[in-house]
This record gives sequence, C-alpha cells and structure tokens, in this order.
Amino acid sequence: MKVEVLNAAGVSGVALEATRVLRDLGYDVVYYGNARTYTDDPSVVIDRVGDLAKAQVVRQLLGIPSARTELDSTLLLDVTVKLGPDWERPGTVPEAAEPDVPWWDIRRFLRKGTSPAPDQQ
Repeated sequence: MKVEVLNAAGVSGVALEATRVLRDLGYDVVYYGNARTYTDDPSVVIDRVGDLAKAQVVRQLLGIPSARTELDSTLLLDVTVKLGPDWERPGTVPEAAEPDVPWWDIRRFLRKGTSPAPDQQ
C-alpha cells in the first residue's frame, strides 16, 4: 500500500510523526509534508483507488476518526492521510531507540550493550 501523509494543521512535525508510525509498521509512505493549505478540519484518511478498506486500516492505526473515498488515479498512491489539529500520535508504537538515527538505519534495531556471540566475533 502506498501512502502519503499531509500536515493540514500547520503543527510542526506531525506528518513526520505519522510517517514514522506507518513505516515502523511496514507501510510504504512515499511522501510526507505539508498540505497545500492549513485548516481547522479534523484529520481524515482518504481512499484514492476505490478500496475503502485500505483507508480504514490506516485510519485505525493512526487513531483517526473518519475515512472517505476521493478517487484520484493521478496521485499514484492508495491512501492520503490529512492530519488536522485534532491528531495525536498513538501511544502504542514505541519510540526509536536512537532519536537522531533515521527510521531505516539498522542501528535502531540493535540493543545497546549487547555483543555478538563468541563464534560470530
């Protein structure tokens, strides 16, 4: 599933926060950033391909109250997430072990203070 995450609230960092949640769960977030305009509207997940079930899954993962269909095949993605001022990061996904390490860096998955088995050194 290809997802874009848009900050429609103007609250610094929310698109990145939601992107981290989705990527940590294995979703392909192909774009995140600011929406064209900011609004006071509540957060929403938008189905772009006519498969509302995909949007509903993302909606549940991010704790967003609503999802709807707005078909747009020119976007080349399945779901758009528009984050409004009401969105709060779900507390179920753990923070990265190293806050300054990118989400894709293997160091995030290694435990501090552990060493390889003696036969692997």
